[in-house]
Amino acid sequence: MPIDAPTYARWEVFASAFGVGVVVLGALCNLIVNQLPSRKLQALCETLDETQSFLGDCVEEGILREGHIRAFQKRLSYLRTRTNEVRSCVHAASTWSEDFSNWAGGYTTMIKRLISDVKKVRYSISTTSREERAKAEAAHCAPDHSDSGSDDTQDDILRIDMATAMLLPPHAAASASSGLPSTAR
Repeated sequence: MPIDAPTYARWEVFASAFGVGVVVLGALCNLIVNQLPSRKLQALCETLDETQSFLGDCVEEGILREGHIRAFQKRLSYLRTRTNEVRSCVHAASTWSEDFSNWAGGYTTMIKRLISDVKKVRYSISTTSREERAKAEAAHCAPDHSDSGSDDTQDDILRIDMATAMLLPPHAAASASSGLPSTAR
């Protein structure tokens, strides 16, 4: 039984539309799944660990002054505490619906901000260590590890803290004292 041209044309349109729909749906699902807090948390932990390791390498090399080291360690300690708070809520989600609820509750946004803050600290460590290396090479001696108590890096890190505090999502303003979105209570 031969297939006539109009029937074949309808079949081509249906098959093409179905194929495009499947591809678009798959891409949309992939995009949404990659935005879930459980996925973003992995990137945050990796970035935080890498930054902590980078700071350890700089300290081991003796590049940074004590004031820089204390400021970076304090900031990374704060970010690690915030990461652990978010981690406990994200890991408490045992189903997809709970993971989506965390996404709607602002955890993905919070994790993205933490990643941004960690990257800012890593950038500060990088630029500070590069500047200290350049000073040491210019003076042909080891970097000075003493600190007079005042340095620009500590001020920069405090500015990052203030910027982070101002970027909390609106629904988290009421629960800012705990550092978690209101859905986590």
